[in-house]
Amino acid sequence: INAEYMGASIMAVLWVLACACALAAAQAPALRVMPFGDSITEWQCNSESQGGWRNYFGQKIGGSPAWDYVGSKFGCGNHEGHSGWTIAQLEGIAQDVLSVHRPDVVMLQAGTNDLFFNQPGYSGGADVAGCLTRMTALLNTTFSVLPSAHVFVSGVTYINATRCANYSQAPWHPPNCPTRMQSWTVELNSQLPAVVSAFAGRGFRAAFHDPNPACNFVSDDYW
Repeated sequence: INAEYMGASIMAVLWVLACACALAAAQAPALRVMPFGDSITEWQCNSESQGGWRNYFGQKIGGSPAWDYVGSKFGCGNHEGHSGWTIAQLEGIAQDVLSVHRPDVVMLQAGTNDLFFNQPGYSGGADVAGCLTRMTALLNTTFSVLPSAHVFVSGVTYINATRCANYSQAPWHPPNCPTRMQSWTVELNSQLPAVVSAFAGRGFRAAFHDPNPACNFVSDDYW
């Protein structure tokens, strides 16, 4: 869904000021930034998209102070984006990838696939309550490995319900979206801030950002 690209790109731009504060405070020679998530994070590395929002973010930050993307995958820079993955799947690798790459900043966006696969005939999906439980587990793992990291959690980008109901017509032939996916997305985004705030209240450097208010999606933004 192209709207994922649009929303995540804008998300990255709006996070620049917050990340810049972390950059300025970092003591390491180069701040280590891990993009962590699903296809929105992975995206395509070609002449058109060049890594999606990761490219936009890099351009906005520039090169001073020094920083670098880290992660086990490479495509227009290192990253930890896994197309089609749920929050639960990301939590399954979090201990290992965070321990190995030791990012100072984690830019986390996930939940689309959890809601998408919450339909008959598919496994691994979750309803809103399940997504919140999964995100709590992922943040627990993240801060257990990296208690001083800055973790920026993004909300899930909205879908076009009409287009998504006919998603199987897309060139890659996915299943259609669940009928209630857009309302689930709105509900999830309304409850994620409380999850993130709970970690901030415990002294962790956690912040939430909803990319959707700044986006003016049109039909062409989708497949």
